[in-house]
Amino acid sequence: MNKSGFRKSIKKYHSPSNSSLVIILSNENLECVSTEERITFNLTVMFAANQQDSASVTVQILVWYARDDGEVVSDARDISIMECLLNSVNIEWSTDEALPGANVSLSVTAEPLSLCSLGVVDKSVELLTPKKYLLTIKRLLNLVQKASVKSYDYQQVNDFEYCQNQQTDGGLLSNPETTPPSTISSTSSSTSTTSSSTSSSTSSTTSTPCKRKKREAVPSNVKSENLRRSKRSLIGGPVFPLYYSDDVDALHMCDEAGSSFDYDYYYFSYNYYNDYYYYYYGDNHDYGHYGGLLGGIDGGNPGGGPEGLEGDGDEDEEETDEIRTYFPETWLWSLFSVSSDGSYEEDLIVPDTVTEWVGRAVCVHPSKGVGVSNPATFKTFKEFFVDLTLPPSVKRGEIFHVKISVFNYLNDSLPIWLILKSPDDKFDILADTGSEGGSGVKTACVPANDKTVVSIRIQAREVGDVNISVKAEVMENATDSCGSGNVQQKRDILIKPIRVNFEGFLVEETQFKFVCTNDSENVLETWNVTAPDSIVPDSARGFAAVVGDLLGPTVENLGNLVQMPYGCGEQNMINFAPNIFVVQYLRASNQDDEDIADRAIEFMKQGYQRELNYRHSDGSFSVFGESDASGSTWLTAFVLKCFGQASAYIAVDQNDLNLTSEWLKSLQNDDGCFESVGRLFNKAMQGGVDSESPSLLTAYVMISLIEAGESNNSTVISEALSCINDAETTTNPYSLAIKAYALALAKSPDTQAILDELMNISTNSDVGLYWEFPNQYESSNGVAVETASYAVLAILTYTQSFSDYSYMKHVLPIIKWINTQRNGQGGFVSTQDTIIALQALAAFQKLLSVSGGPTDLTAVLRYNVQEGEINEAFSLNVTTTTEPGATCETKRIKVCTAYILPDKSNMAIIEIDVVSGYIPERADLDELVGNGTGLFKRKEIDVSKVKIYVEEITAEEICLSFRIRKGPDVENPKPGTVKVYDYYKPENQASKG
Repeated sequence: MNKSGFRKSIKKYHSPSNSSLVIILSNENLECVSTEERITFNLTVMFAANQQDSASVTVQILVWYARDDGEVVSDARDISIMECLLNSVNIEWSTDEALPGANVSLSVTAEPLSLCSLGVVDKSVELLTPKKYLLTIKRLLNLVQKASVKSYDYQQVNDFEYCQNQQTDGGLLSNPETTPPSTISSTSSSTSTTSSSTSSSTSSTTSTPCKRKKREAVPSNVKSENLRRSKRSLIGGPVFPLYYSDDVDALHMCDEAGSSFDYDYYYFSYNYYNDYYYYYYGDNHDYGHYGGLLGGIDGGNPGGGPEGLEGDGDEDEEETDEIRTYFPETWLWSLFSVSSDGSYEEDLIVPDTVTEWVGRAVCVHPSKGVGVSNPATFKTFKEFFVDLTLPPSVKRGEIFHVKISVFNYLNDSLPIWLILKSPDDKFDILADTGSEGGSGVKTACVPANDKTVVSIRIQAREVGDVNISVKAEVMENATDSCGSGNVQQKRDILIKPIRVNFEGFLVEETQFKFVCTNDSENVLETWNVTAPDSIVPDSARGFAAVVGDLLGPTVENLGNLVQMPYGCGEQNMINFAPNIFVVQYLRASNQDDEDIADRAIEFMKQGYQRELNYRHSDGSFSVFGESDASGSTWLTAFVLKCFGQASAYIAVDQNDLNLTSEWLKSLQNDDGCFESVGRLFNKAMQGGVDSESPSLLTAYVMISLIEAGESNNSTVISEALSCINDAETTTNPYSLAIKAYALALAKSPDTQAILDELMNISTNSDVGLYWEFPNQYESSNGVAVETASYAVLAILTYTQSFSDYSYMKHVLPIIKWINTQRNGQGGFVSTQDTIIALQALAAFQKLLSVSGGPTDLTAVLRYNVQEGEINEAFSLNVTTTTEPGATCETKRIKVCTAYILPDKSNMAIIEIDVVSGYIPERADLDELVGNGTGLFKRKEIDVSKVKIYVEEITAEEICLSFRIRKGPDVENPKPGTVKVYDYYKPENQASKG
């Protein structure tokens, strides 16, 4: 454990007249230490303490008085106000404790008509949640604590000048015994101290206090930037006297209270000491201090170091036979409005987990502001119950130990039966050793107010969520000596699933056939598939689907369109943007499937809220949010495009949207081109930015502005058109497609010329019309899909704007080819291509009648292979070691990779699926990523699987390592897997098992 402690520096209060003033709060008692009569004043201080939504929670009180001789005596105190908000929110359960499955009610009170959010989670979740993510009244009030009056950073009177004035007026400098020595040797030092209480008192009554200046650590005639502290040499420069005080005085109290004082009318007096500093001039020397009260060669702060606390801490019944199957970590997560009487009540069914639940509510009100409840706890409890400890997941064929814990909170020991079985016959029960079959029936004696743990070995035969059923029952008429013999009849049954996976690496093959339903002849489609030699036995599985709608596969898989991680600001948009085009299509085609529309709108709301995590205060967005140095032009344009279109269906803050738009517009240069700011992870877009003209990024930003509502006749669009038209010609299909769509949206007559260039370099084949890339390193499936999709959007927009139908003949062949690139979920490769492709498909589908149009035939084959794929894009080396001094319970995984193609990768993902029975050490991964400002930008931990986001990978090898800790026992574990891939070009990958 970390050591903790505190250090407090205490200084005496100095008064020439030995006067004192102490503010007494609460029941504190003041000891009589003055030589004069003590006078107690009772003062009533009135201030508003009920405006904590806009005022500090700390009040500073300063009390002072002036003596007849002009001396000021003072004291200052801080008063903390009880933490409360105008909108008082409270949660209350109908009971403190209930059985699993029981009926309870939860009530919330707040300011009438408040909008409230409510969350109830298992206490174990809250214990594992960092305190910075828990919204409390204290954390909320810390935001307004900045309104508190702060103490002065510097004294209102300069120590050095004050004390120097005292000596000049006949003080210390007039005493020859205190004159600094002409030389100082390395073996001796001269210390000069003088009790100055009398002289300072006398002189202070006649001197004029200085006007306020900032405190200086060295004489004002010496520039501090030319001084360094020396620890070696004592030769080389003049000696300066240093004056300081170890005491505090009346003016110090004003400093502490943050209050200025007109000290022209009164005097403040304090003791001071005389010391010597030895300064060296120049860039190669430090300045040193020797002698005096500051101590040895390293010097120090007057008073023995910084004041304050130092530590390591941061800112914290009847039994039933019902089977328990519902074990959520999050029980409730809802949004509701409080009634006009300020109350809300909900009837609930208690989950099956025996645990403590923690509820929190946050409410907002138009006039009373925000309110936060204190946590309200509720226990689910049984006197007799059973629980299972399982590995997070296992692979098919592995043997794992199911630990069954039986809890007995009765006052008598209980003889019990334990029965473990497979409800759906998907695993085998083994003997205690070996591979022979065993029994799932055990007996045990559970002591009173204690628990007993029994372990049973099982081996999963099938993949998927495999249910494990356990029944614990008290035996009647037990013959052994367990308990008093007069036992109560108790029983508990639960079913918990464990995830069983195939070993190896997943491979997916998808086949599509685009059929026009207007054709009269029948269509027969045959696909031949062949399993590779390295296939994992029995891992092949597949399905076929016929959907009379281009967006059908997408609608069926909303929320799961891409088999890629969603952990950054761009990837999160895959859960947001596709829903826009689905709803647009449903509305335009008059399809009355409100369930799908409602689900899509709900996904939009969730995606919108998540995306705000990646927003900067200036309105821009970046891939990893505030951990990035600045917003990204590219991602901000992407988000603006989506938010602008989503505002027709969900509540989007228009002020925020305007701020985002203005941030983008501020990046437009005099030539009309937009400046690339922030990290650009997509190399396809980067190619246009790195070339002589940034016209590609300008076209992309222009598309976003127009789709978000910017007029195509505005100045910013006109100037952007100039940038695009003035750019050098290109034969890159990706650039041409984006520029064609941008010009079409702006209704530019130059669109036709760009479309002609684009169609001239297209490829037409049996699978449709598409574009190839001359440079294999520029090519990727995702970029090809984007290119084709932008071409469709450009043609459809141009046709609508100019009523020129000459390009429409190309649309259907392009749509056919796009469809062949779909994955089994209805999405495509990654975020960008999926969103643009769905936008193009939705735009095309809206032109067709609901009853007619194309039909999709889809066949998906999935299987696992033993060895991972390497396509000479990345090198990959994986080692696992036992650290010196560690047991076999802990191992370290080290992954090293480099990019072996020219240039560098896009943003890359490293996925590590650790061996079954081991759990990644979260602290190591936290340290690896830190605050996300280094090479490793983000981590995701899904029990035993780790995903690390890497900004880019170059030819220089990078390595990461972390520990894994042994969890529940797993015998004969299959190898873990490691995979590294380019997010925007996932075909560039390497993997090892």
